[in-house]
Formats: sequence, structure tokens, C-alpha cells
Amino acid sequence: MASIKAAQIAREAKILDTRVNYEGLGIMTRREFVDAGRRAGAKIRVDRERQYDKEEKLDSDLRRQAQYVAFGNPNLPETQRYNELRAKLKAGIYKERIMLEFPSGQSWELTKTELDYLQGGL
Repeated sequence: MASIKAAQIAREAKILDTRVNYEGLGIMTRREFVDAGRRAGAKIRVDRERQYDKEEKLDSDLRRQAQYVAFGNPNLPETQRYNELRAKLKAGIYKERIMLEFPSGQSWELTKTELDYLQGGL
């Protein structure tokens, strides 16, 4: 089990030590970028983007499945799955992007590893 934990730590270190060219800030590692954001007082912002293409695909799949679903019995697994997908489509399909927003107004998307590091998890 210790070897798995060591491999995870090495992977996280590799990701954070990758050099990236941040427009307006120059070339730095992801770790340096997150630290610079922390020093500058950057805020975490979550953007939700609606994914219309996935909604259209789900809608067409539901139309095709509607031909084979037994609507008379709501306890059947196929009917329950159909109703769950219909509710998901009604609510909309969104992709959440986690952004690091600097006081200057610039913002960059963060990976999960960068977010964990920023929040002190690594």
C-alpha cells in the first residue's frame, strides 16, 4: 500500500513541476503559478457551462429507448433508468470548470491536482 501512495505523490509532484507558459505571467511551474495566485489573493470561481451537444445526444437516445420501455410498471429497471435519464435531461447537462481568478481580472482553469494543492491537500 505504501508503494501506491508513493506513486501518487510522485505523479502529483510531476504534474505540479510541469513548466507552462502563462500569458502575462511568463513561464513557470504549475506549483509556482498556484503559489503566485495564493500570494496575489486570487479567488476560486466555478463556471458552469451547459453542454447542448450532450443533451441532444441524450434526447435522441431517450426517443429510441421509449419504444422499448414498459411504462405501465414504474418499478422495472428499464423504466426507472429511463425516468432518471429524462430527469437528468430536464435539469440540463453542465460541465463545471474551476477557475483561479486574479484581482487583475485574469483567470485560468485549474486541474484537480492544482486545486488540491491550492487548498492545502498536498
